Amino acid sequence: MLLSITTIQGFLLSGLLYFNKRGDKVANHLIGLLVFFFSAMLVEEALEAVNYHDAIPKITGSGFFIELFLGPLTYIYIKRLTSNSKNQPLSKCHLVIPILINIAYLPYHLFTGEGNHFLLSDKFSSLQILSISAKGVFQLVYQVSSVILLSAYLKQNNGKESPRRQMVVWMRNILLTVLILIPVIVLLALSGAKIPFDSDFLTSVIMILSIYTIGYMALKNPVVFTRIDEKVVGEKYKTSSLSEADKVDYTKQLIQLMEVHEIYLDQELKLEDLGEKLNIDKREISQLLNEHVGMSFYDFVNSYRVEQVIKRLKRGDHKTENILTIGLESGFNSKATLNRAFKKITGSSPKEFCDQLKK
Repeated sequence: MLLSITTIQGFLLSGLLYFNKRGDKVANHLIGLLVFFFSAMLVEEALEAVNYHDAIPKITGSGFFIELFLGPLTYIYIKRLTSNSKNQPLSKCHLVIPILINIAYLPYHLFTGEGNHFLLSDKFSSLQILSISAKGVFQLVYQVSSVILLSAYLKQNNGKESPRRQMVVWMRNILLTVLILIPVIVLLALSGAKIPFDSDFLTSVIMILSIYTIGYMALKNPVVFTRIDEKVVGEKYKTSSLSEADKVDYTKQLIQLMEVHEIYLDQELKLEDLGEKLNIDKREISQLLNEHVGMSFYDFVNSYRVEQVIKRLKRGDHKTENILTIGLESGFNSKATLNRAFKKITGSSPKEFCDQLKK
């Protein structure tokens, strides 16, 4: 019964994610489809759990083919998640193999039910083992590729606290767990070894927990997919006199001002102040931030301020000073701006963050 309820909730969650208007709509569509296919794959397990699958025998085994979409969709979603460009084209070619296999087999399977004999016999034939192994390798390639993308993103953004980075950490940990557990379960099942649990059910539980975690974080932090539109940015600064080499050099200087000189601690810091320190026009500072950092001036400065607040909270400064004082000393000029920026970047208020530290 629990699995049936979870499957229904999965379909509802997929709809919420797919039609979510906040953040990047394409990313929302991808995660919505991913949750949908996870839920569709669990229908078979849900029917079996309530002893109803015999009433609809032709649906049994269809999860084998639906599962083919999970690896490619996860990879495409992660590529979108770790990209700084809203206009990056989707790699739809990754879905060609799953689509062709499902077009070729599912109608035959659903209308004749004869595919069940191939998928569900008690003893594995050489062809069955080959098919299951091929599917496993197919999924493994996409899982490993996804972990590589996530790890590369974390390396590039080391030390930065943001909703996107938090989600990337969660997704990498989830994929690594799945990458270890599921192949072990499959190998044990194929070898005929006696295991003290239902391997199909355990695999389903792992998938349920994984996709619910990802779906929840996607709904909670739509700011993860808020990006600068590169086409608009390019049009806005097409008359700029800055060369690409200049942009790279000034961006390095800009980051040095923040990380070494910590000028973000100045509550009165303005765009013009950065321009004066780099000896360039404020419009060119804005261009650097949009094109090379992917943030507005206030989001850029506040990201450092929030990071400073987080460091002090983790250090325990809130035990001797109130949170507002820590925020003011970190560059914020009011409680409202502190709370707004902190929640936008971390997904929680400073007080909620402190409560989480206690756990």
